[in-house]
Amino acid sequence: MINISIDVDQVGAVRRVTVSGHADFAPKGRDIVCAAVSAVVIGLSNAMEKIFQQNFAQVVDATKIICTIPAGMQAVQQEQALVFFKALCYMLEELADEYSDYVKVSTKRIFSQ
Repeated sequence: MINISIDVDQVGAVRRVTVSGHADFAPKGRDIVCAAVSAVVIGLSNAMEKIFQQNFAQVVDATKIICTIPAGMQAVQQEQALVFFKALCYMLEELADEYSDYVKVSTKRIFSQ
């Protein structure tokens, strides 16, 4: 199971997305669910890095990645980055809807960054 945790602040802005686990939809190297989740997370993180010249993703290990808004971003850039994060969440939620036996999304409210 791929577990996706979305942390939102008190106004509903996405502050952190943590993706961990393996779908086990198919054998390693043939798992389209893992490939889809990986493509969305890594693709969007890489695009954001190129656009904003900041690192948004921390790869913890082969089965875990954490995406956050970097500290110290200018307000305008932070607002723009939040739009990308919201898009990331929509894409991951769509995958979870389509492959609910393999991907789970949970959202929790946080009160500090």
